[in-house]
Amino acid sequence: MIDTQIGKRTIIATLTILSLAFLPAFAYMYTTQKQIPTGIIIKTPTLQIGVYWDAQCTNSVTLIDFGEIPQPNQNVTMQKLLYIKNEGDVPLPIYWNSTLNSVTDEITEEWLYGGYEPWNGTWVLGSGVSNGFDYYIHIPKYVSIGTYNWTLTIWGVY
Repeated sequence: MIDTQIGKRTIIATLTILSLAFLPAFAYMYTTQKQIPTGIIIKTPTLQIGVYWDAQCTNSVTLIDFGEIPQPNQNVTMQKLLYIKNEGDVPLPIYWNSTLNSVTDEITEEWLYGGYEPWNGTWVLGSGVSNGFDYYIHIPKYVSIGTYNWTLTIWGVY
């Protein structure tokens, strides 16, 4: 009777150990799985810069004509107020460049914000935001007679 008791306990202990070892594996194999559809849309930001004559950004600038120099024997500074608008969907630092240096080394140019602060690359326009900027050309007295044409480029960098 003692041997039967020990045999039953051994069998129960062995079954218990085996069930503890294999039940989690069986439970895992028989659990249900849930599939979740997942996705992402990656877009390239829209980078668009508009240049306008008016604060409402309705009159596009396509040509800047400074006209004739009023006093060719005096230093002259001429200015145009232009509104630059970020028409894209991300904030952009705004840059500018021109071909004026390849046309003449006598006439110089600069952009200022509010008449004081140069902004090439340091001014960030938010999405949908516009600001007025002053574009100046400086003409020295006794500049060479002629007609000067150059290209002005304004862009944003993401």
